[in-house]
Amino acid sequence: MLLVVLLFVVPVQGVRHGFQASVFTEWKDCGVGDSWVSVNQFDFRPDSFDIHLEFTTSFDATITHSIADQVTLDVLIEKKLLGRYTRVPCMGDFGSCHYTDPCQFLNKFKQHGTCPVQLTANGIPCTCPFNPDRLLMPMTKFSIYNLRSPWKYFLSNADYYLKITINEKRDQQLRGCFEAYLSADLDEWVLRPQLEINPSPIKLPGDIIVSFDGFISQDISNNFVMDILMEKSRLNGGRTKVPCMNNFGTCHYTDPCSFLNSFKQNGVCPDQFIENGIPCSCPFKPGRFHMSPTKFTVSSLSSNWLLILDGSFNVKITIADKSTHQQRGFVETNLNITIV
Repeated sequence: MLLVVLLFVVPVQGVRHGFQASVFTEWKDCGVGDSWVSVNQFDFRPDSFDIHLEFTTSFDATITHSIADQVTLDVLIEKKLLGRYTRVPCMGDFGSCHYTDPCQFLNKFKQHGTCPVQLTANGIPCTCPFNPDRLLMPMTKFSIYNLRSPWKYFLSNADYYLKITINEKRDQQLRGCFEAYLSADLDEWVLRPQLEINPSPIKLPGDIIVSFDGFISQDISNNFVMDILMEKSRLNGGRTKVPCMNNFGTCHYTDPCSFLNSFKQNGVCPDQFIENGIPCSCPFKPGRFHMSPTKFTVSSLSSNWLLILDGSFNVKITIADKSTHQQRGFVETNLNITIV
């Protein structure tokens, strides 16, 4: 049951090396040397990425040198399609574009002769020149309703990669660089889990060292169903499905919250969860779920599991919206277990 709770709480890939992360984004300042523009903080939350574009964002950036027509600007946008990031072409000065005169391009962002109100309200310019200053914007909502073709077809619930670089025209020296992975897949409720269980193989009964990091994007309570597929590798190849016994194995849970509540001890989550601020039962609120390497002790096993749990296993956990049956999260892992 410990394994099930850990795999459910952890939302499917870890945070990328060198990036900082929040629920919907991973980002980093990729500038080197004498940067004129540095990004200190960034956050992003999609509200709609379909027929129209709505998102909420915040940032904290520093400009240390006057910037006007002495730089070029490069923007790279990639959309995740079929598991791979695909470059979005440059069309109408939007997409993956190279701007030899970024000041002229930025003038297009003025609306009725002024910058968008979200920027002016925070004292942030949107056109040249950019003078040395700190640019600070709290979480602010942007809405774009009149998307033109073909962009209304490119934008959808998906993941995107964004890279912006600024180079000095005179010597092509890099003067600013920013990278971000943006999750605009509003269909997913669990995002980017990273789970590590040691030792390998796991020796039971015994101690297990567990660490994880991940994000949940939506309230999760009694609005979902859960399926666990647990398969054991056979010596001659292939896999055999582990049956569902006492709510463990290959099971379907129409009321996962009731199942997860059974993990509580005398109505309280285990100390390891409490110490890391991690819930072990419903509701699961949006946010980051992080546990540093923590020891759990499995002191005994029932006789039914002594033979079954010795071997190599593939475990898949799927959660789906109870009302629409749409998949909302998926986790897969492999485990090697030795009974001692």
